[in-house]
Amino acid sequence: MLLLLTLALLTVSTCRAQEINGRSGNYFYVAGEEKGEIQGFRVFLGIFNIIKGIQLQFGDHWSEVYGMTSAESKEFLLEKGEHVIRVEGTSRFCLKHLSLTTNKGRVATFGKWQGTQFSSQGLPKEHLLTVNGLTSIICIKGMGFKWGHGSDEPSVDLDNEEDGGEDNEDTDNEDKDDDDDDDDDEEEEEEEEKDEDEEDEDKEDEEDKEDEEDEEEEEVEEDKEDEEEEK
Repeated sequence: MLLLLTLALLTVSTCRAQEINGRSGNYFYVAGEEKGEIQGFRVFLGIFNIIKGIQLQFGDHWSEVYGMTSAESKEFLLEKGEHVIRVEGTSRFCLKHLSLTTNKGRVATFGKWQGTQFSSQGLPKEHLLTVNGLTSIICIKGMGFKWGHGSDEPSVDLDNEEDGGEDNEDTDNEDKDDDDDDDDDEEEEEEEEKDEDEEDEDKEDEEDKEDEEDEEEEEVEEDKEDEEEEK
């Protein structure tokens, strides 16, 4: 049971790994996936059309050159929404040929078709994310290809983000102003209620005073009447 589980894990790892078509050399991995999808390829060619070096464009950023540069190079730029879905090539001591097929049916070729043939492609709906490989002092010896779904999310527009921040700030300021206005309205209402209460109290006081005066007058009248009766 343990042996079967080990074999299963090894099989999964092999399926997920990037197989490099080459025997020996210095390993490289073209970094830059975090900057966006592949938008372009630049391949450097040497004598007898051997492939000496490669450079990838991720979004608007070109990676460093892996392998060697040369006076002769060839570029292939992808259109919006275009991805490489299949790679074919040949090798003989050095990488001799690369052929890139896109989801829009375009094909770009580099070098000369000569040597041992290889091909690579991802699962359905997957496309090329980046490449790795082996280099020597004269050429790229072999290459592997990383396939996946990638990310088609648009890059963040900093200007729009800043504008959005300003809009949010304006909205916050407006909300704060509205809150201040509400507080002012509440204070005014409280002051008005207080004034009304004071007016009511004053009015009650005046009424009480009038009642007291009336009572005093009545008392005075009663006293007068009593005095007259006594007389």
